[in-house]
Amino acid sequence: MTLDALRCAVRQTRQLTDRLADLADTLADHAQALPVSGTLSDTRPDSTPTAETMREIVADLRTVARHLHTGGVLLEPADDDLTHLRAQRSPIPAKAVS
Repeated sequence: MTLDALRCAVRQTRQLTDRLADLADTLADHAQALPVSGTLSDTRPDSTPTAETMREIVADLRTVARHLHTGGVLLEPADDDLTHLRAQRSPIPAKAVS
């Protein structure tokens, strides 16, 4: 992999991580907005109340979003460092003096 390819891959990973974090937050918002009373039921035996299940789903999605946001922040230094690196040309060998 070339330096440019690595730089591009890290930047794209960081951007994708940020977008996934935003998506997880949006999904949590949608889950939180679902009407629970009388409209949803959990078919598992011995299940917890639906409202509690939905609160857990929202909390899980928020946790995923926070972890993804953290991942994006952790990629920032690598992204920045790669921005400042440049490939060097191979040194030209000195000609032998006769």
